[in-house]
Amino acid sequence: LKSMGGGTSESRWVINPEQSKFMQHWNIITMVALAFVSVFTPIHIAMFKTEVDPLFLASCAVDIIFLADLVLQFFLMHPKRTDYGLALEHRHKHIVQHYLRTW
Repeated sequence: LKSMGGGTSESRWVINPEQSKFMQHWNIITMVALAFVSVFTPIHIAMFKTEVDPLFLASCAVDIIFLADLVLQFFLMHPKRTDYGLALEHRHKHIVQHYLRTW
C-alpha cells in the first residue's frame, strides 16, 4: 500500500504500521496481553478473592497496555480505497474521524 497524497496536512505523529518496527513489537506485546487475559482472568475471577496480589497487579498492567493500544489507534494509518486501489490514509484528522466512526 502506498501512503496517500503528499499534502501539507501530513502529521509527523502518524505511524505507518507497515514500516514501523515499534508496531511489530507492539503487536507481539498486545498478543501476549490478550493471551494472559484469556487464560488468567477467568481463573482469577472464579477461584480467588479480590485482593492486591501479583496476579492483580499483572492484570492492571495488561489493562494499561490495552488503554495505550486504544490511544495508539488514533495515530495509525489505515487502508483506504481510492480510484487507484488501496492507499494508507496519512492525514491525522481523517484517521481520528475514521476510528471514531468505525469503533
